Amino acid sequence: SAEILYTVALNKARKQCYNNTVKVLERDYEKLVRARQSLGLFQHHDAITGTSKAYVMHDYALKLYEGIQDSIFVQGFSAQSLLLHSDNTPSSSNTCLLVPSSDRESYEKLPHKIVINFHNDEPKKVVLFNSLGQHRQDVIRLKVSKPNVRVLSPDGGPVIYQINPVWNSSQPETTAE
Repeated sequence: SAEILYTVALNKARKQCYNNTVKVLERDYEKLVRARQSLGLFQHHDAITGTSKAYVMHDYALKLYEGIQDSIFVQGFSAQSLLLHSDNTPSSSNTCLLVPSSDRESYEKLPHKIVINFHNDEPKKVVLFNSLGQHRQDVIRLKVSKPNVRVLSPDGGPVIYQINPVWNSSQPETTAE
């Protein structure tokens, strides 16, 4: 999915003459190459079966983890460049406004969901990407702290949604004024 987003983003940037975006995306190509190489190395028979020495398995795992992290970054930056309608992409490829839904501290630890706290009442955008070659329909679950929620499609029309309230009794009580 990182390669799909990357290819679409790079072609759009070239077509629209977004030179800054093209430069950043072309630099990110190396991350995709490294991720592909790490995946190929990991598919070696000793890595899959676990018959390598412990230090070799550690190296395989580390390279695969770094490849996954690079792919996630390229995916986020490519999606961001597709969503922006100008060449205002920062020149540093370390800046990405999109946040993945989960993260892991190291290859040895399980991924954990990323919690995003919003402190104001500005509308927030959630971006979903379908990497499959066909239409799919899935339930998307978002935890929010306030019941006043509106869900809109990209064209601004309403989307059918359901709110399932969950009351957290561990928080101090507040009174409405």
